[in-house]
Amino acid sequence: MQEEICRIPISATIRKVGGEMELVSAHWEEIPADVIAQFLIKKFGVTPIFGGGEDDC
Repeated sequence: MQEEICRIPISATIRKVGGEMELVSAHWEEIPADVIAQFLIKKFGVTPIFGGGEDDC
């Protein structure tokens, strides 16, 4: 099975230009999706991630 990779900005500079927010520069990293999922579950818990949280959308 192929590992899913997400390319996400680790740090970024954003400026307001003419009333619009614009990405000026960023440092990107490729991170496995399962690492991101594990981080989110550890940080926020399973219920908010998979439903049943107070802020259901």
